[in-house]
Amino acid sequence: MTPTIIFFVQGAAIALMYLAIRRAWYPVRTVVIGGVLVSAVLMTLRLLTTENADPGLSVLIGVPLGALIGLAVAAIAWYFVAQERSKS
Repeated sequence: MTPTIIFFVQGAAIALMYLAIRRAWYPVRTVVIGGVLVSAVLMTLRLLTTENADPGLSVLIGVPLGALIGLAVAAIAWYFVAQERSKS
């Protein structure tokens, strides 16, 4: 897989996680855990598939960065869910 394909797959996974939280398709805890794990794995794969990739450095950077992106998206989605609940 090329890094570009993995990048778009990660974007789709993040978008699905956001929609699943906003639309309450599944329990929030399950969506956040799954989304953060998928994002961390895909970011690590993306870094591993670049030219001259160092596997150790890819894991060291990819896992926390992917998890941080997933958590940020979950926090944004949860913020809007909480805002909708407070208006009701």
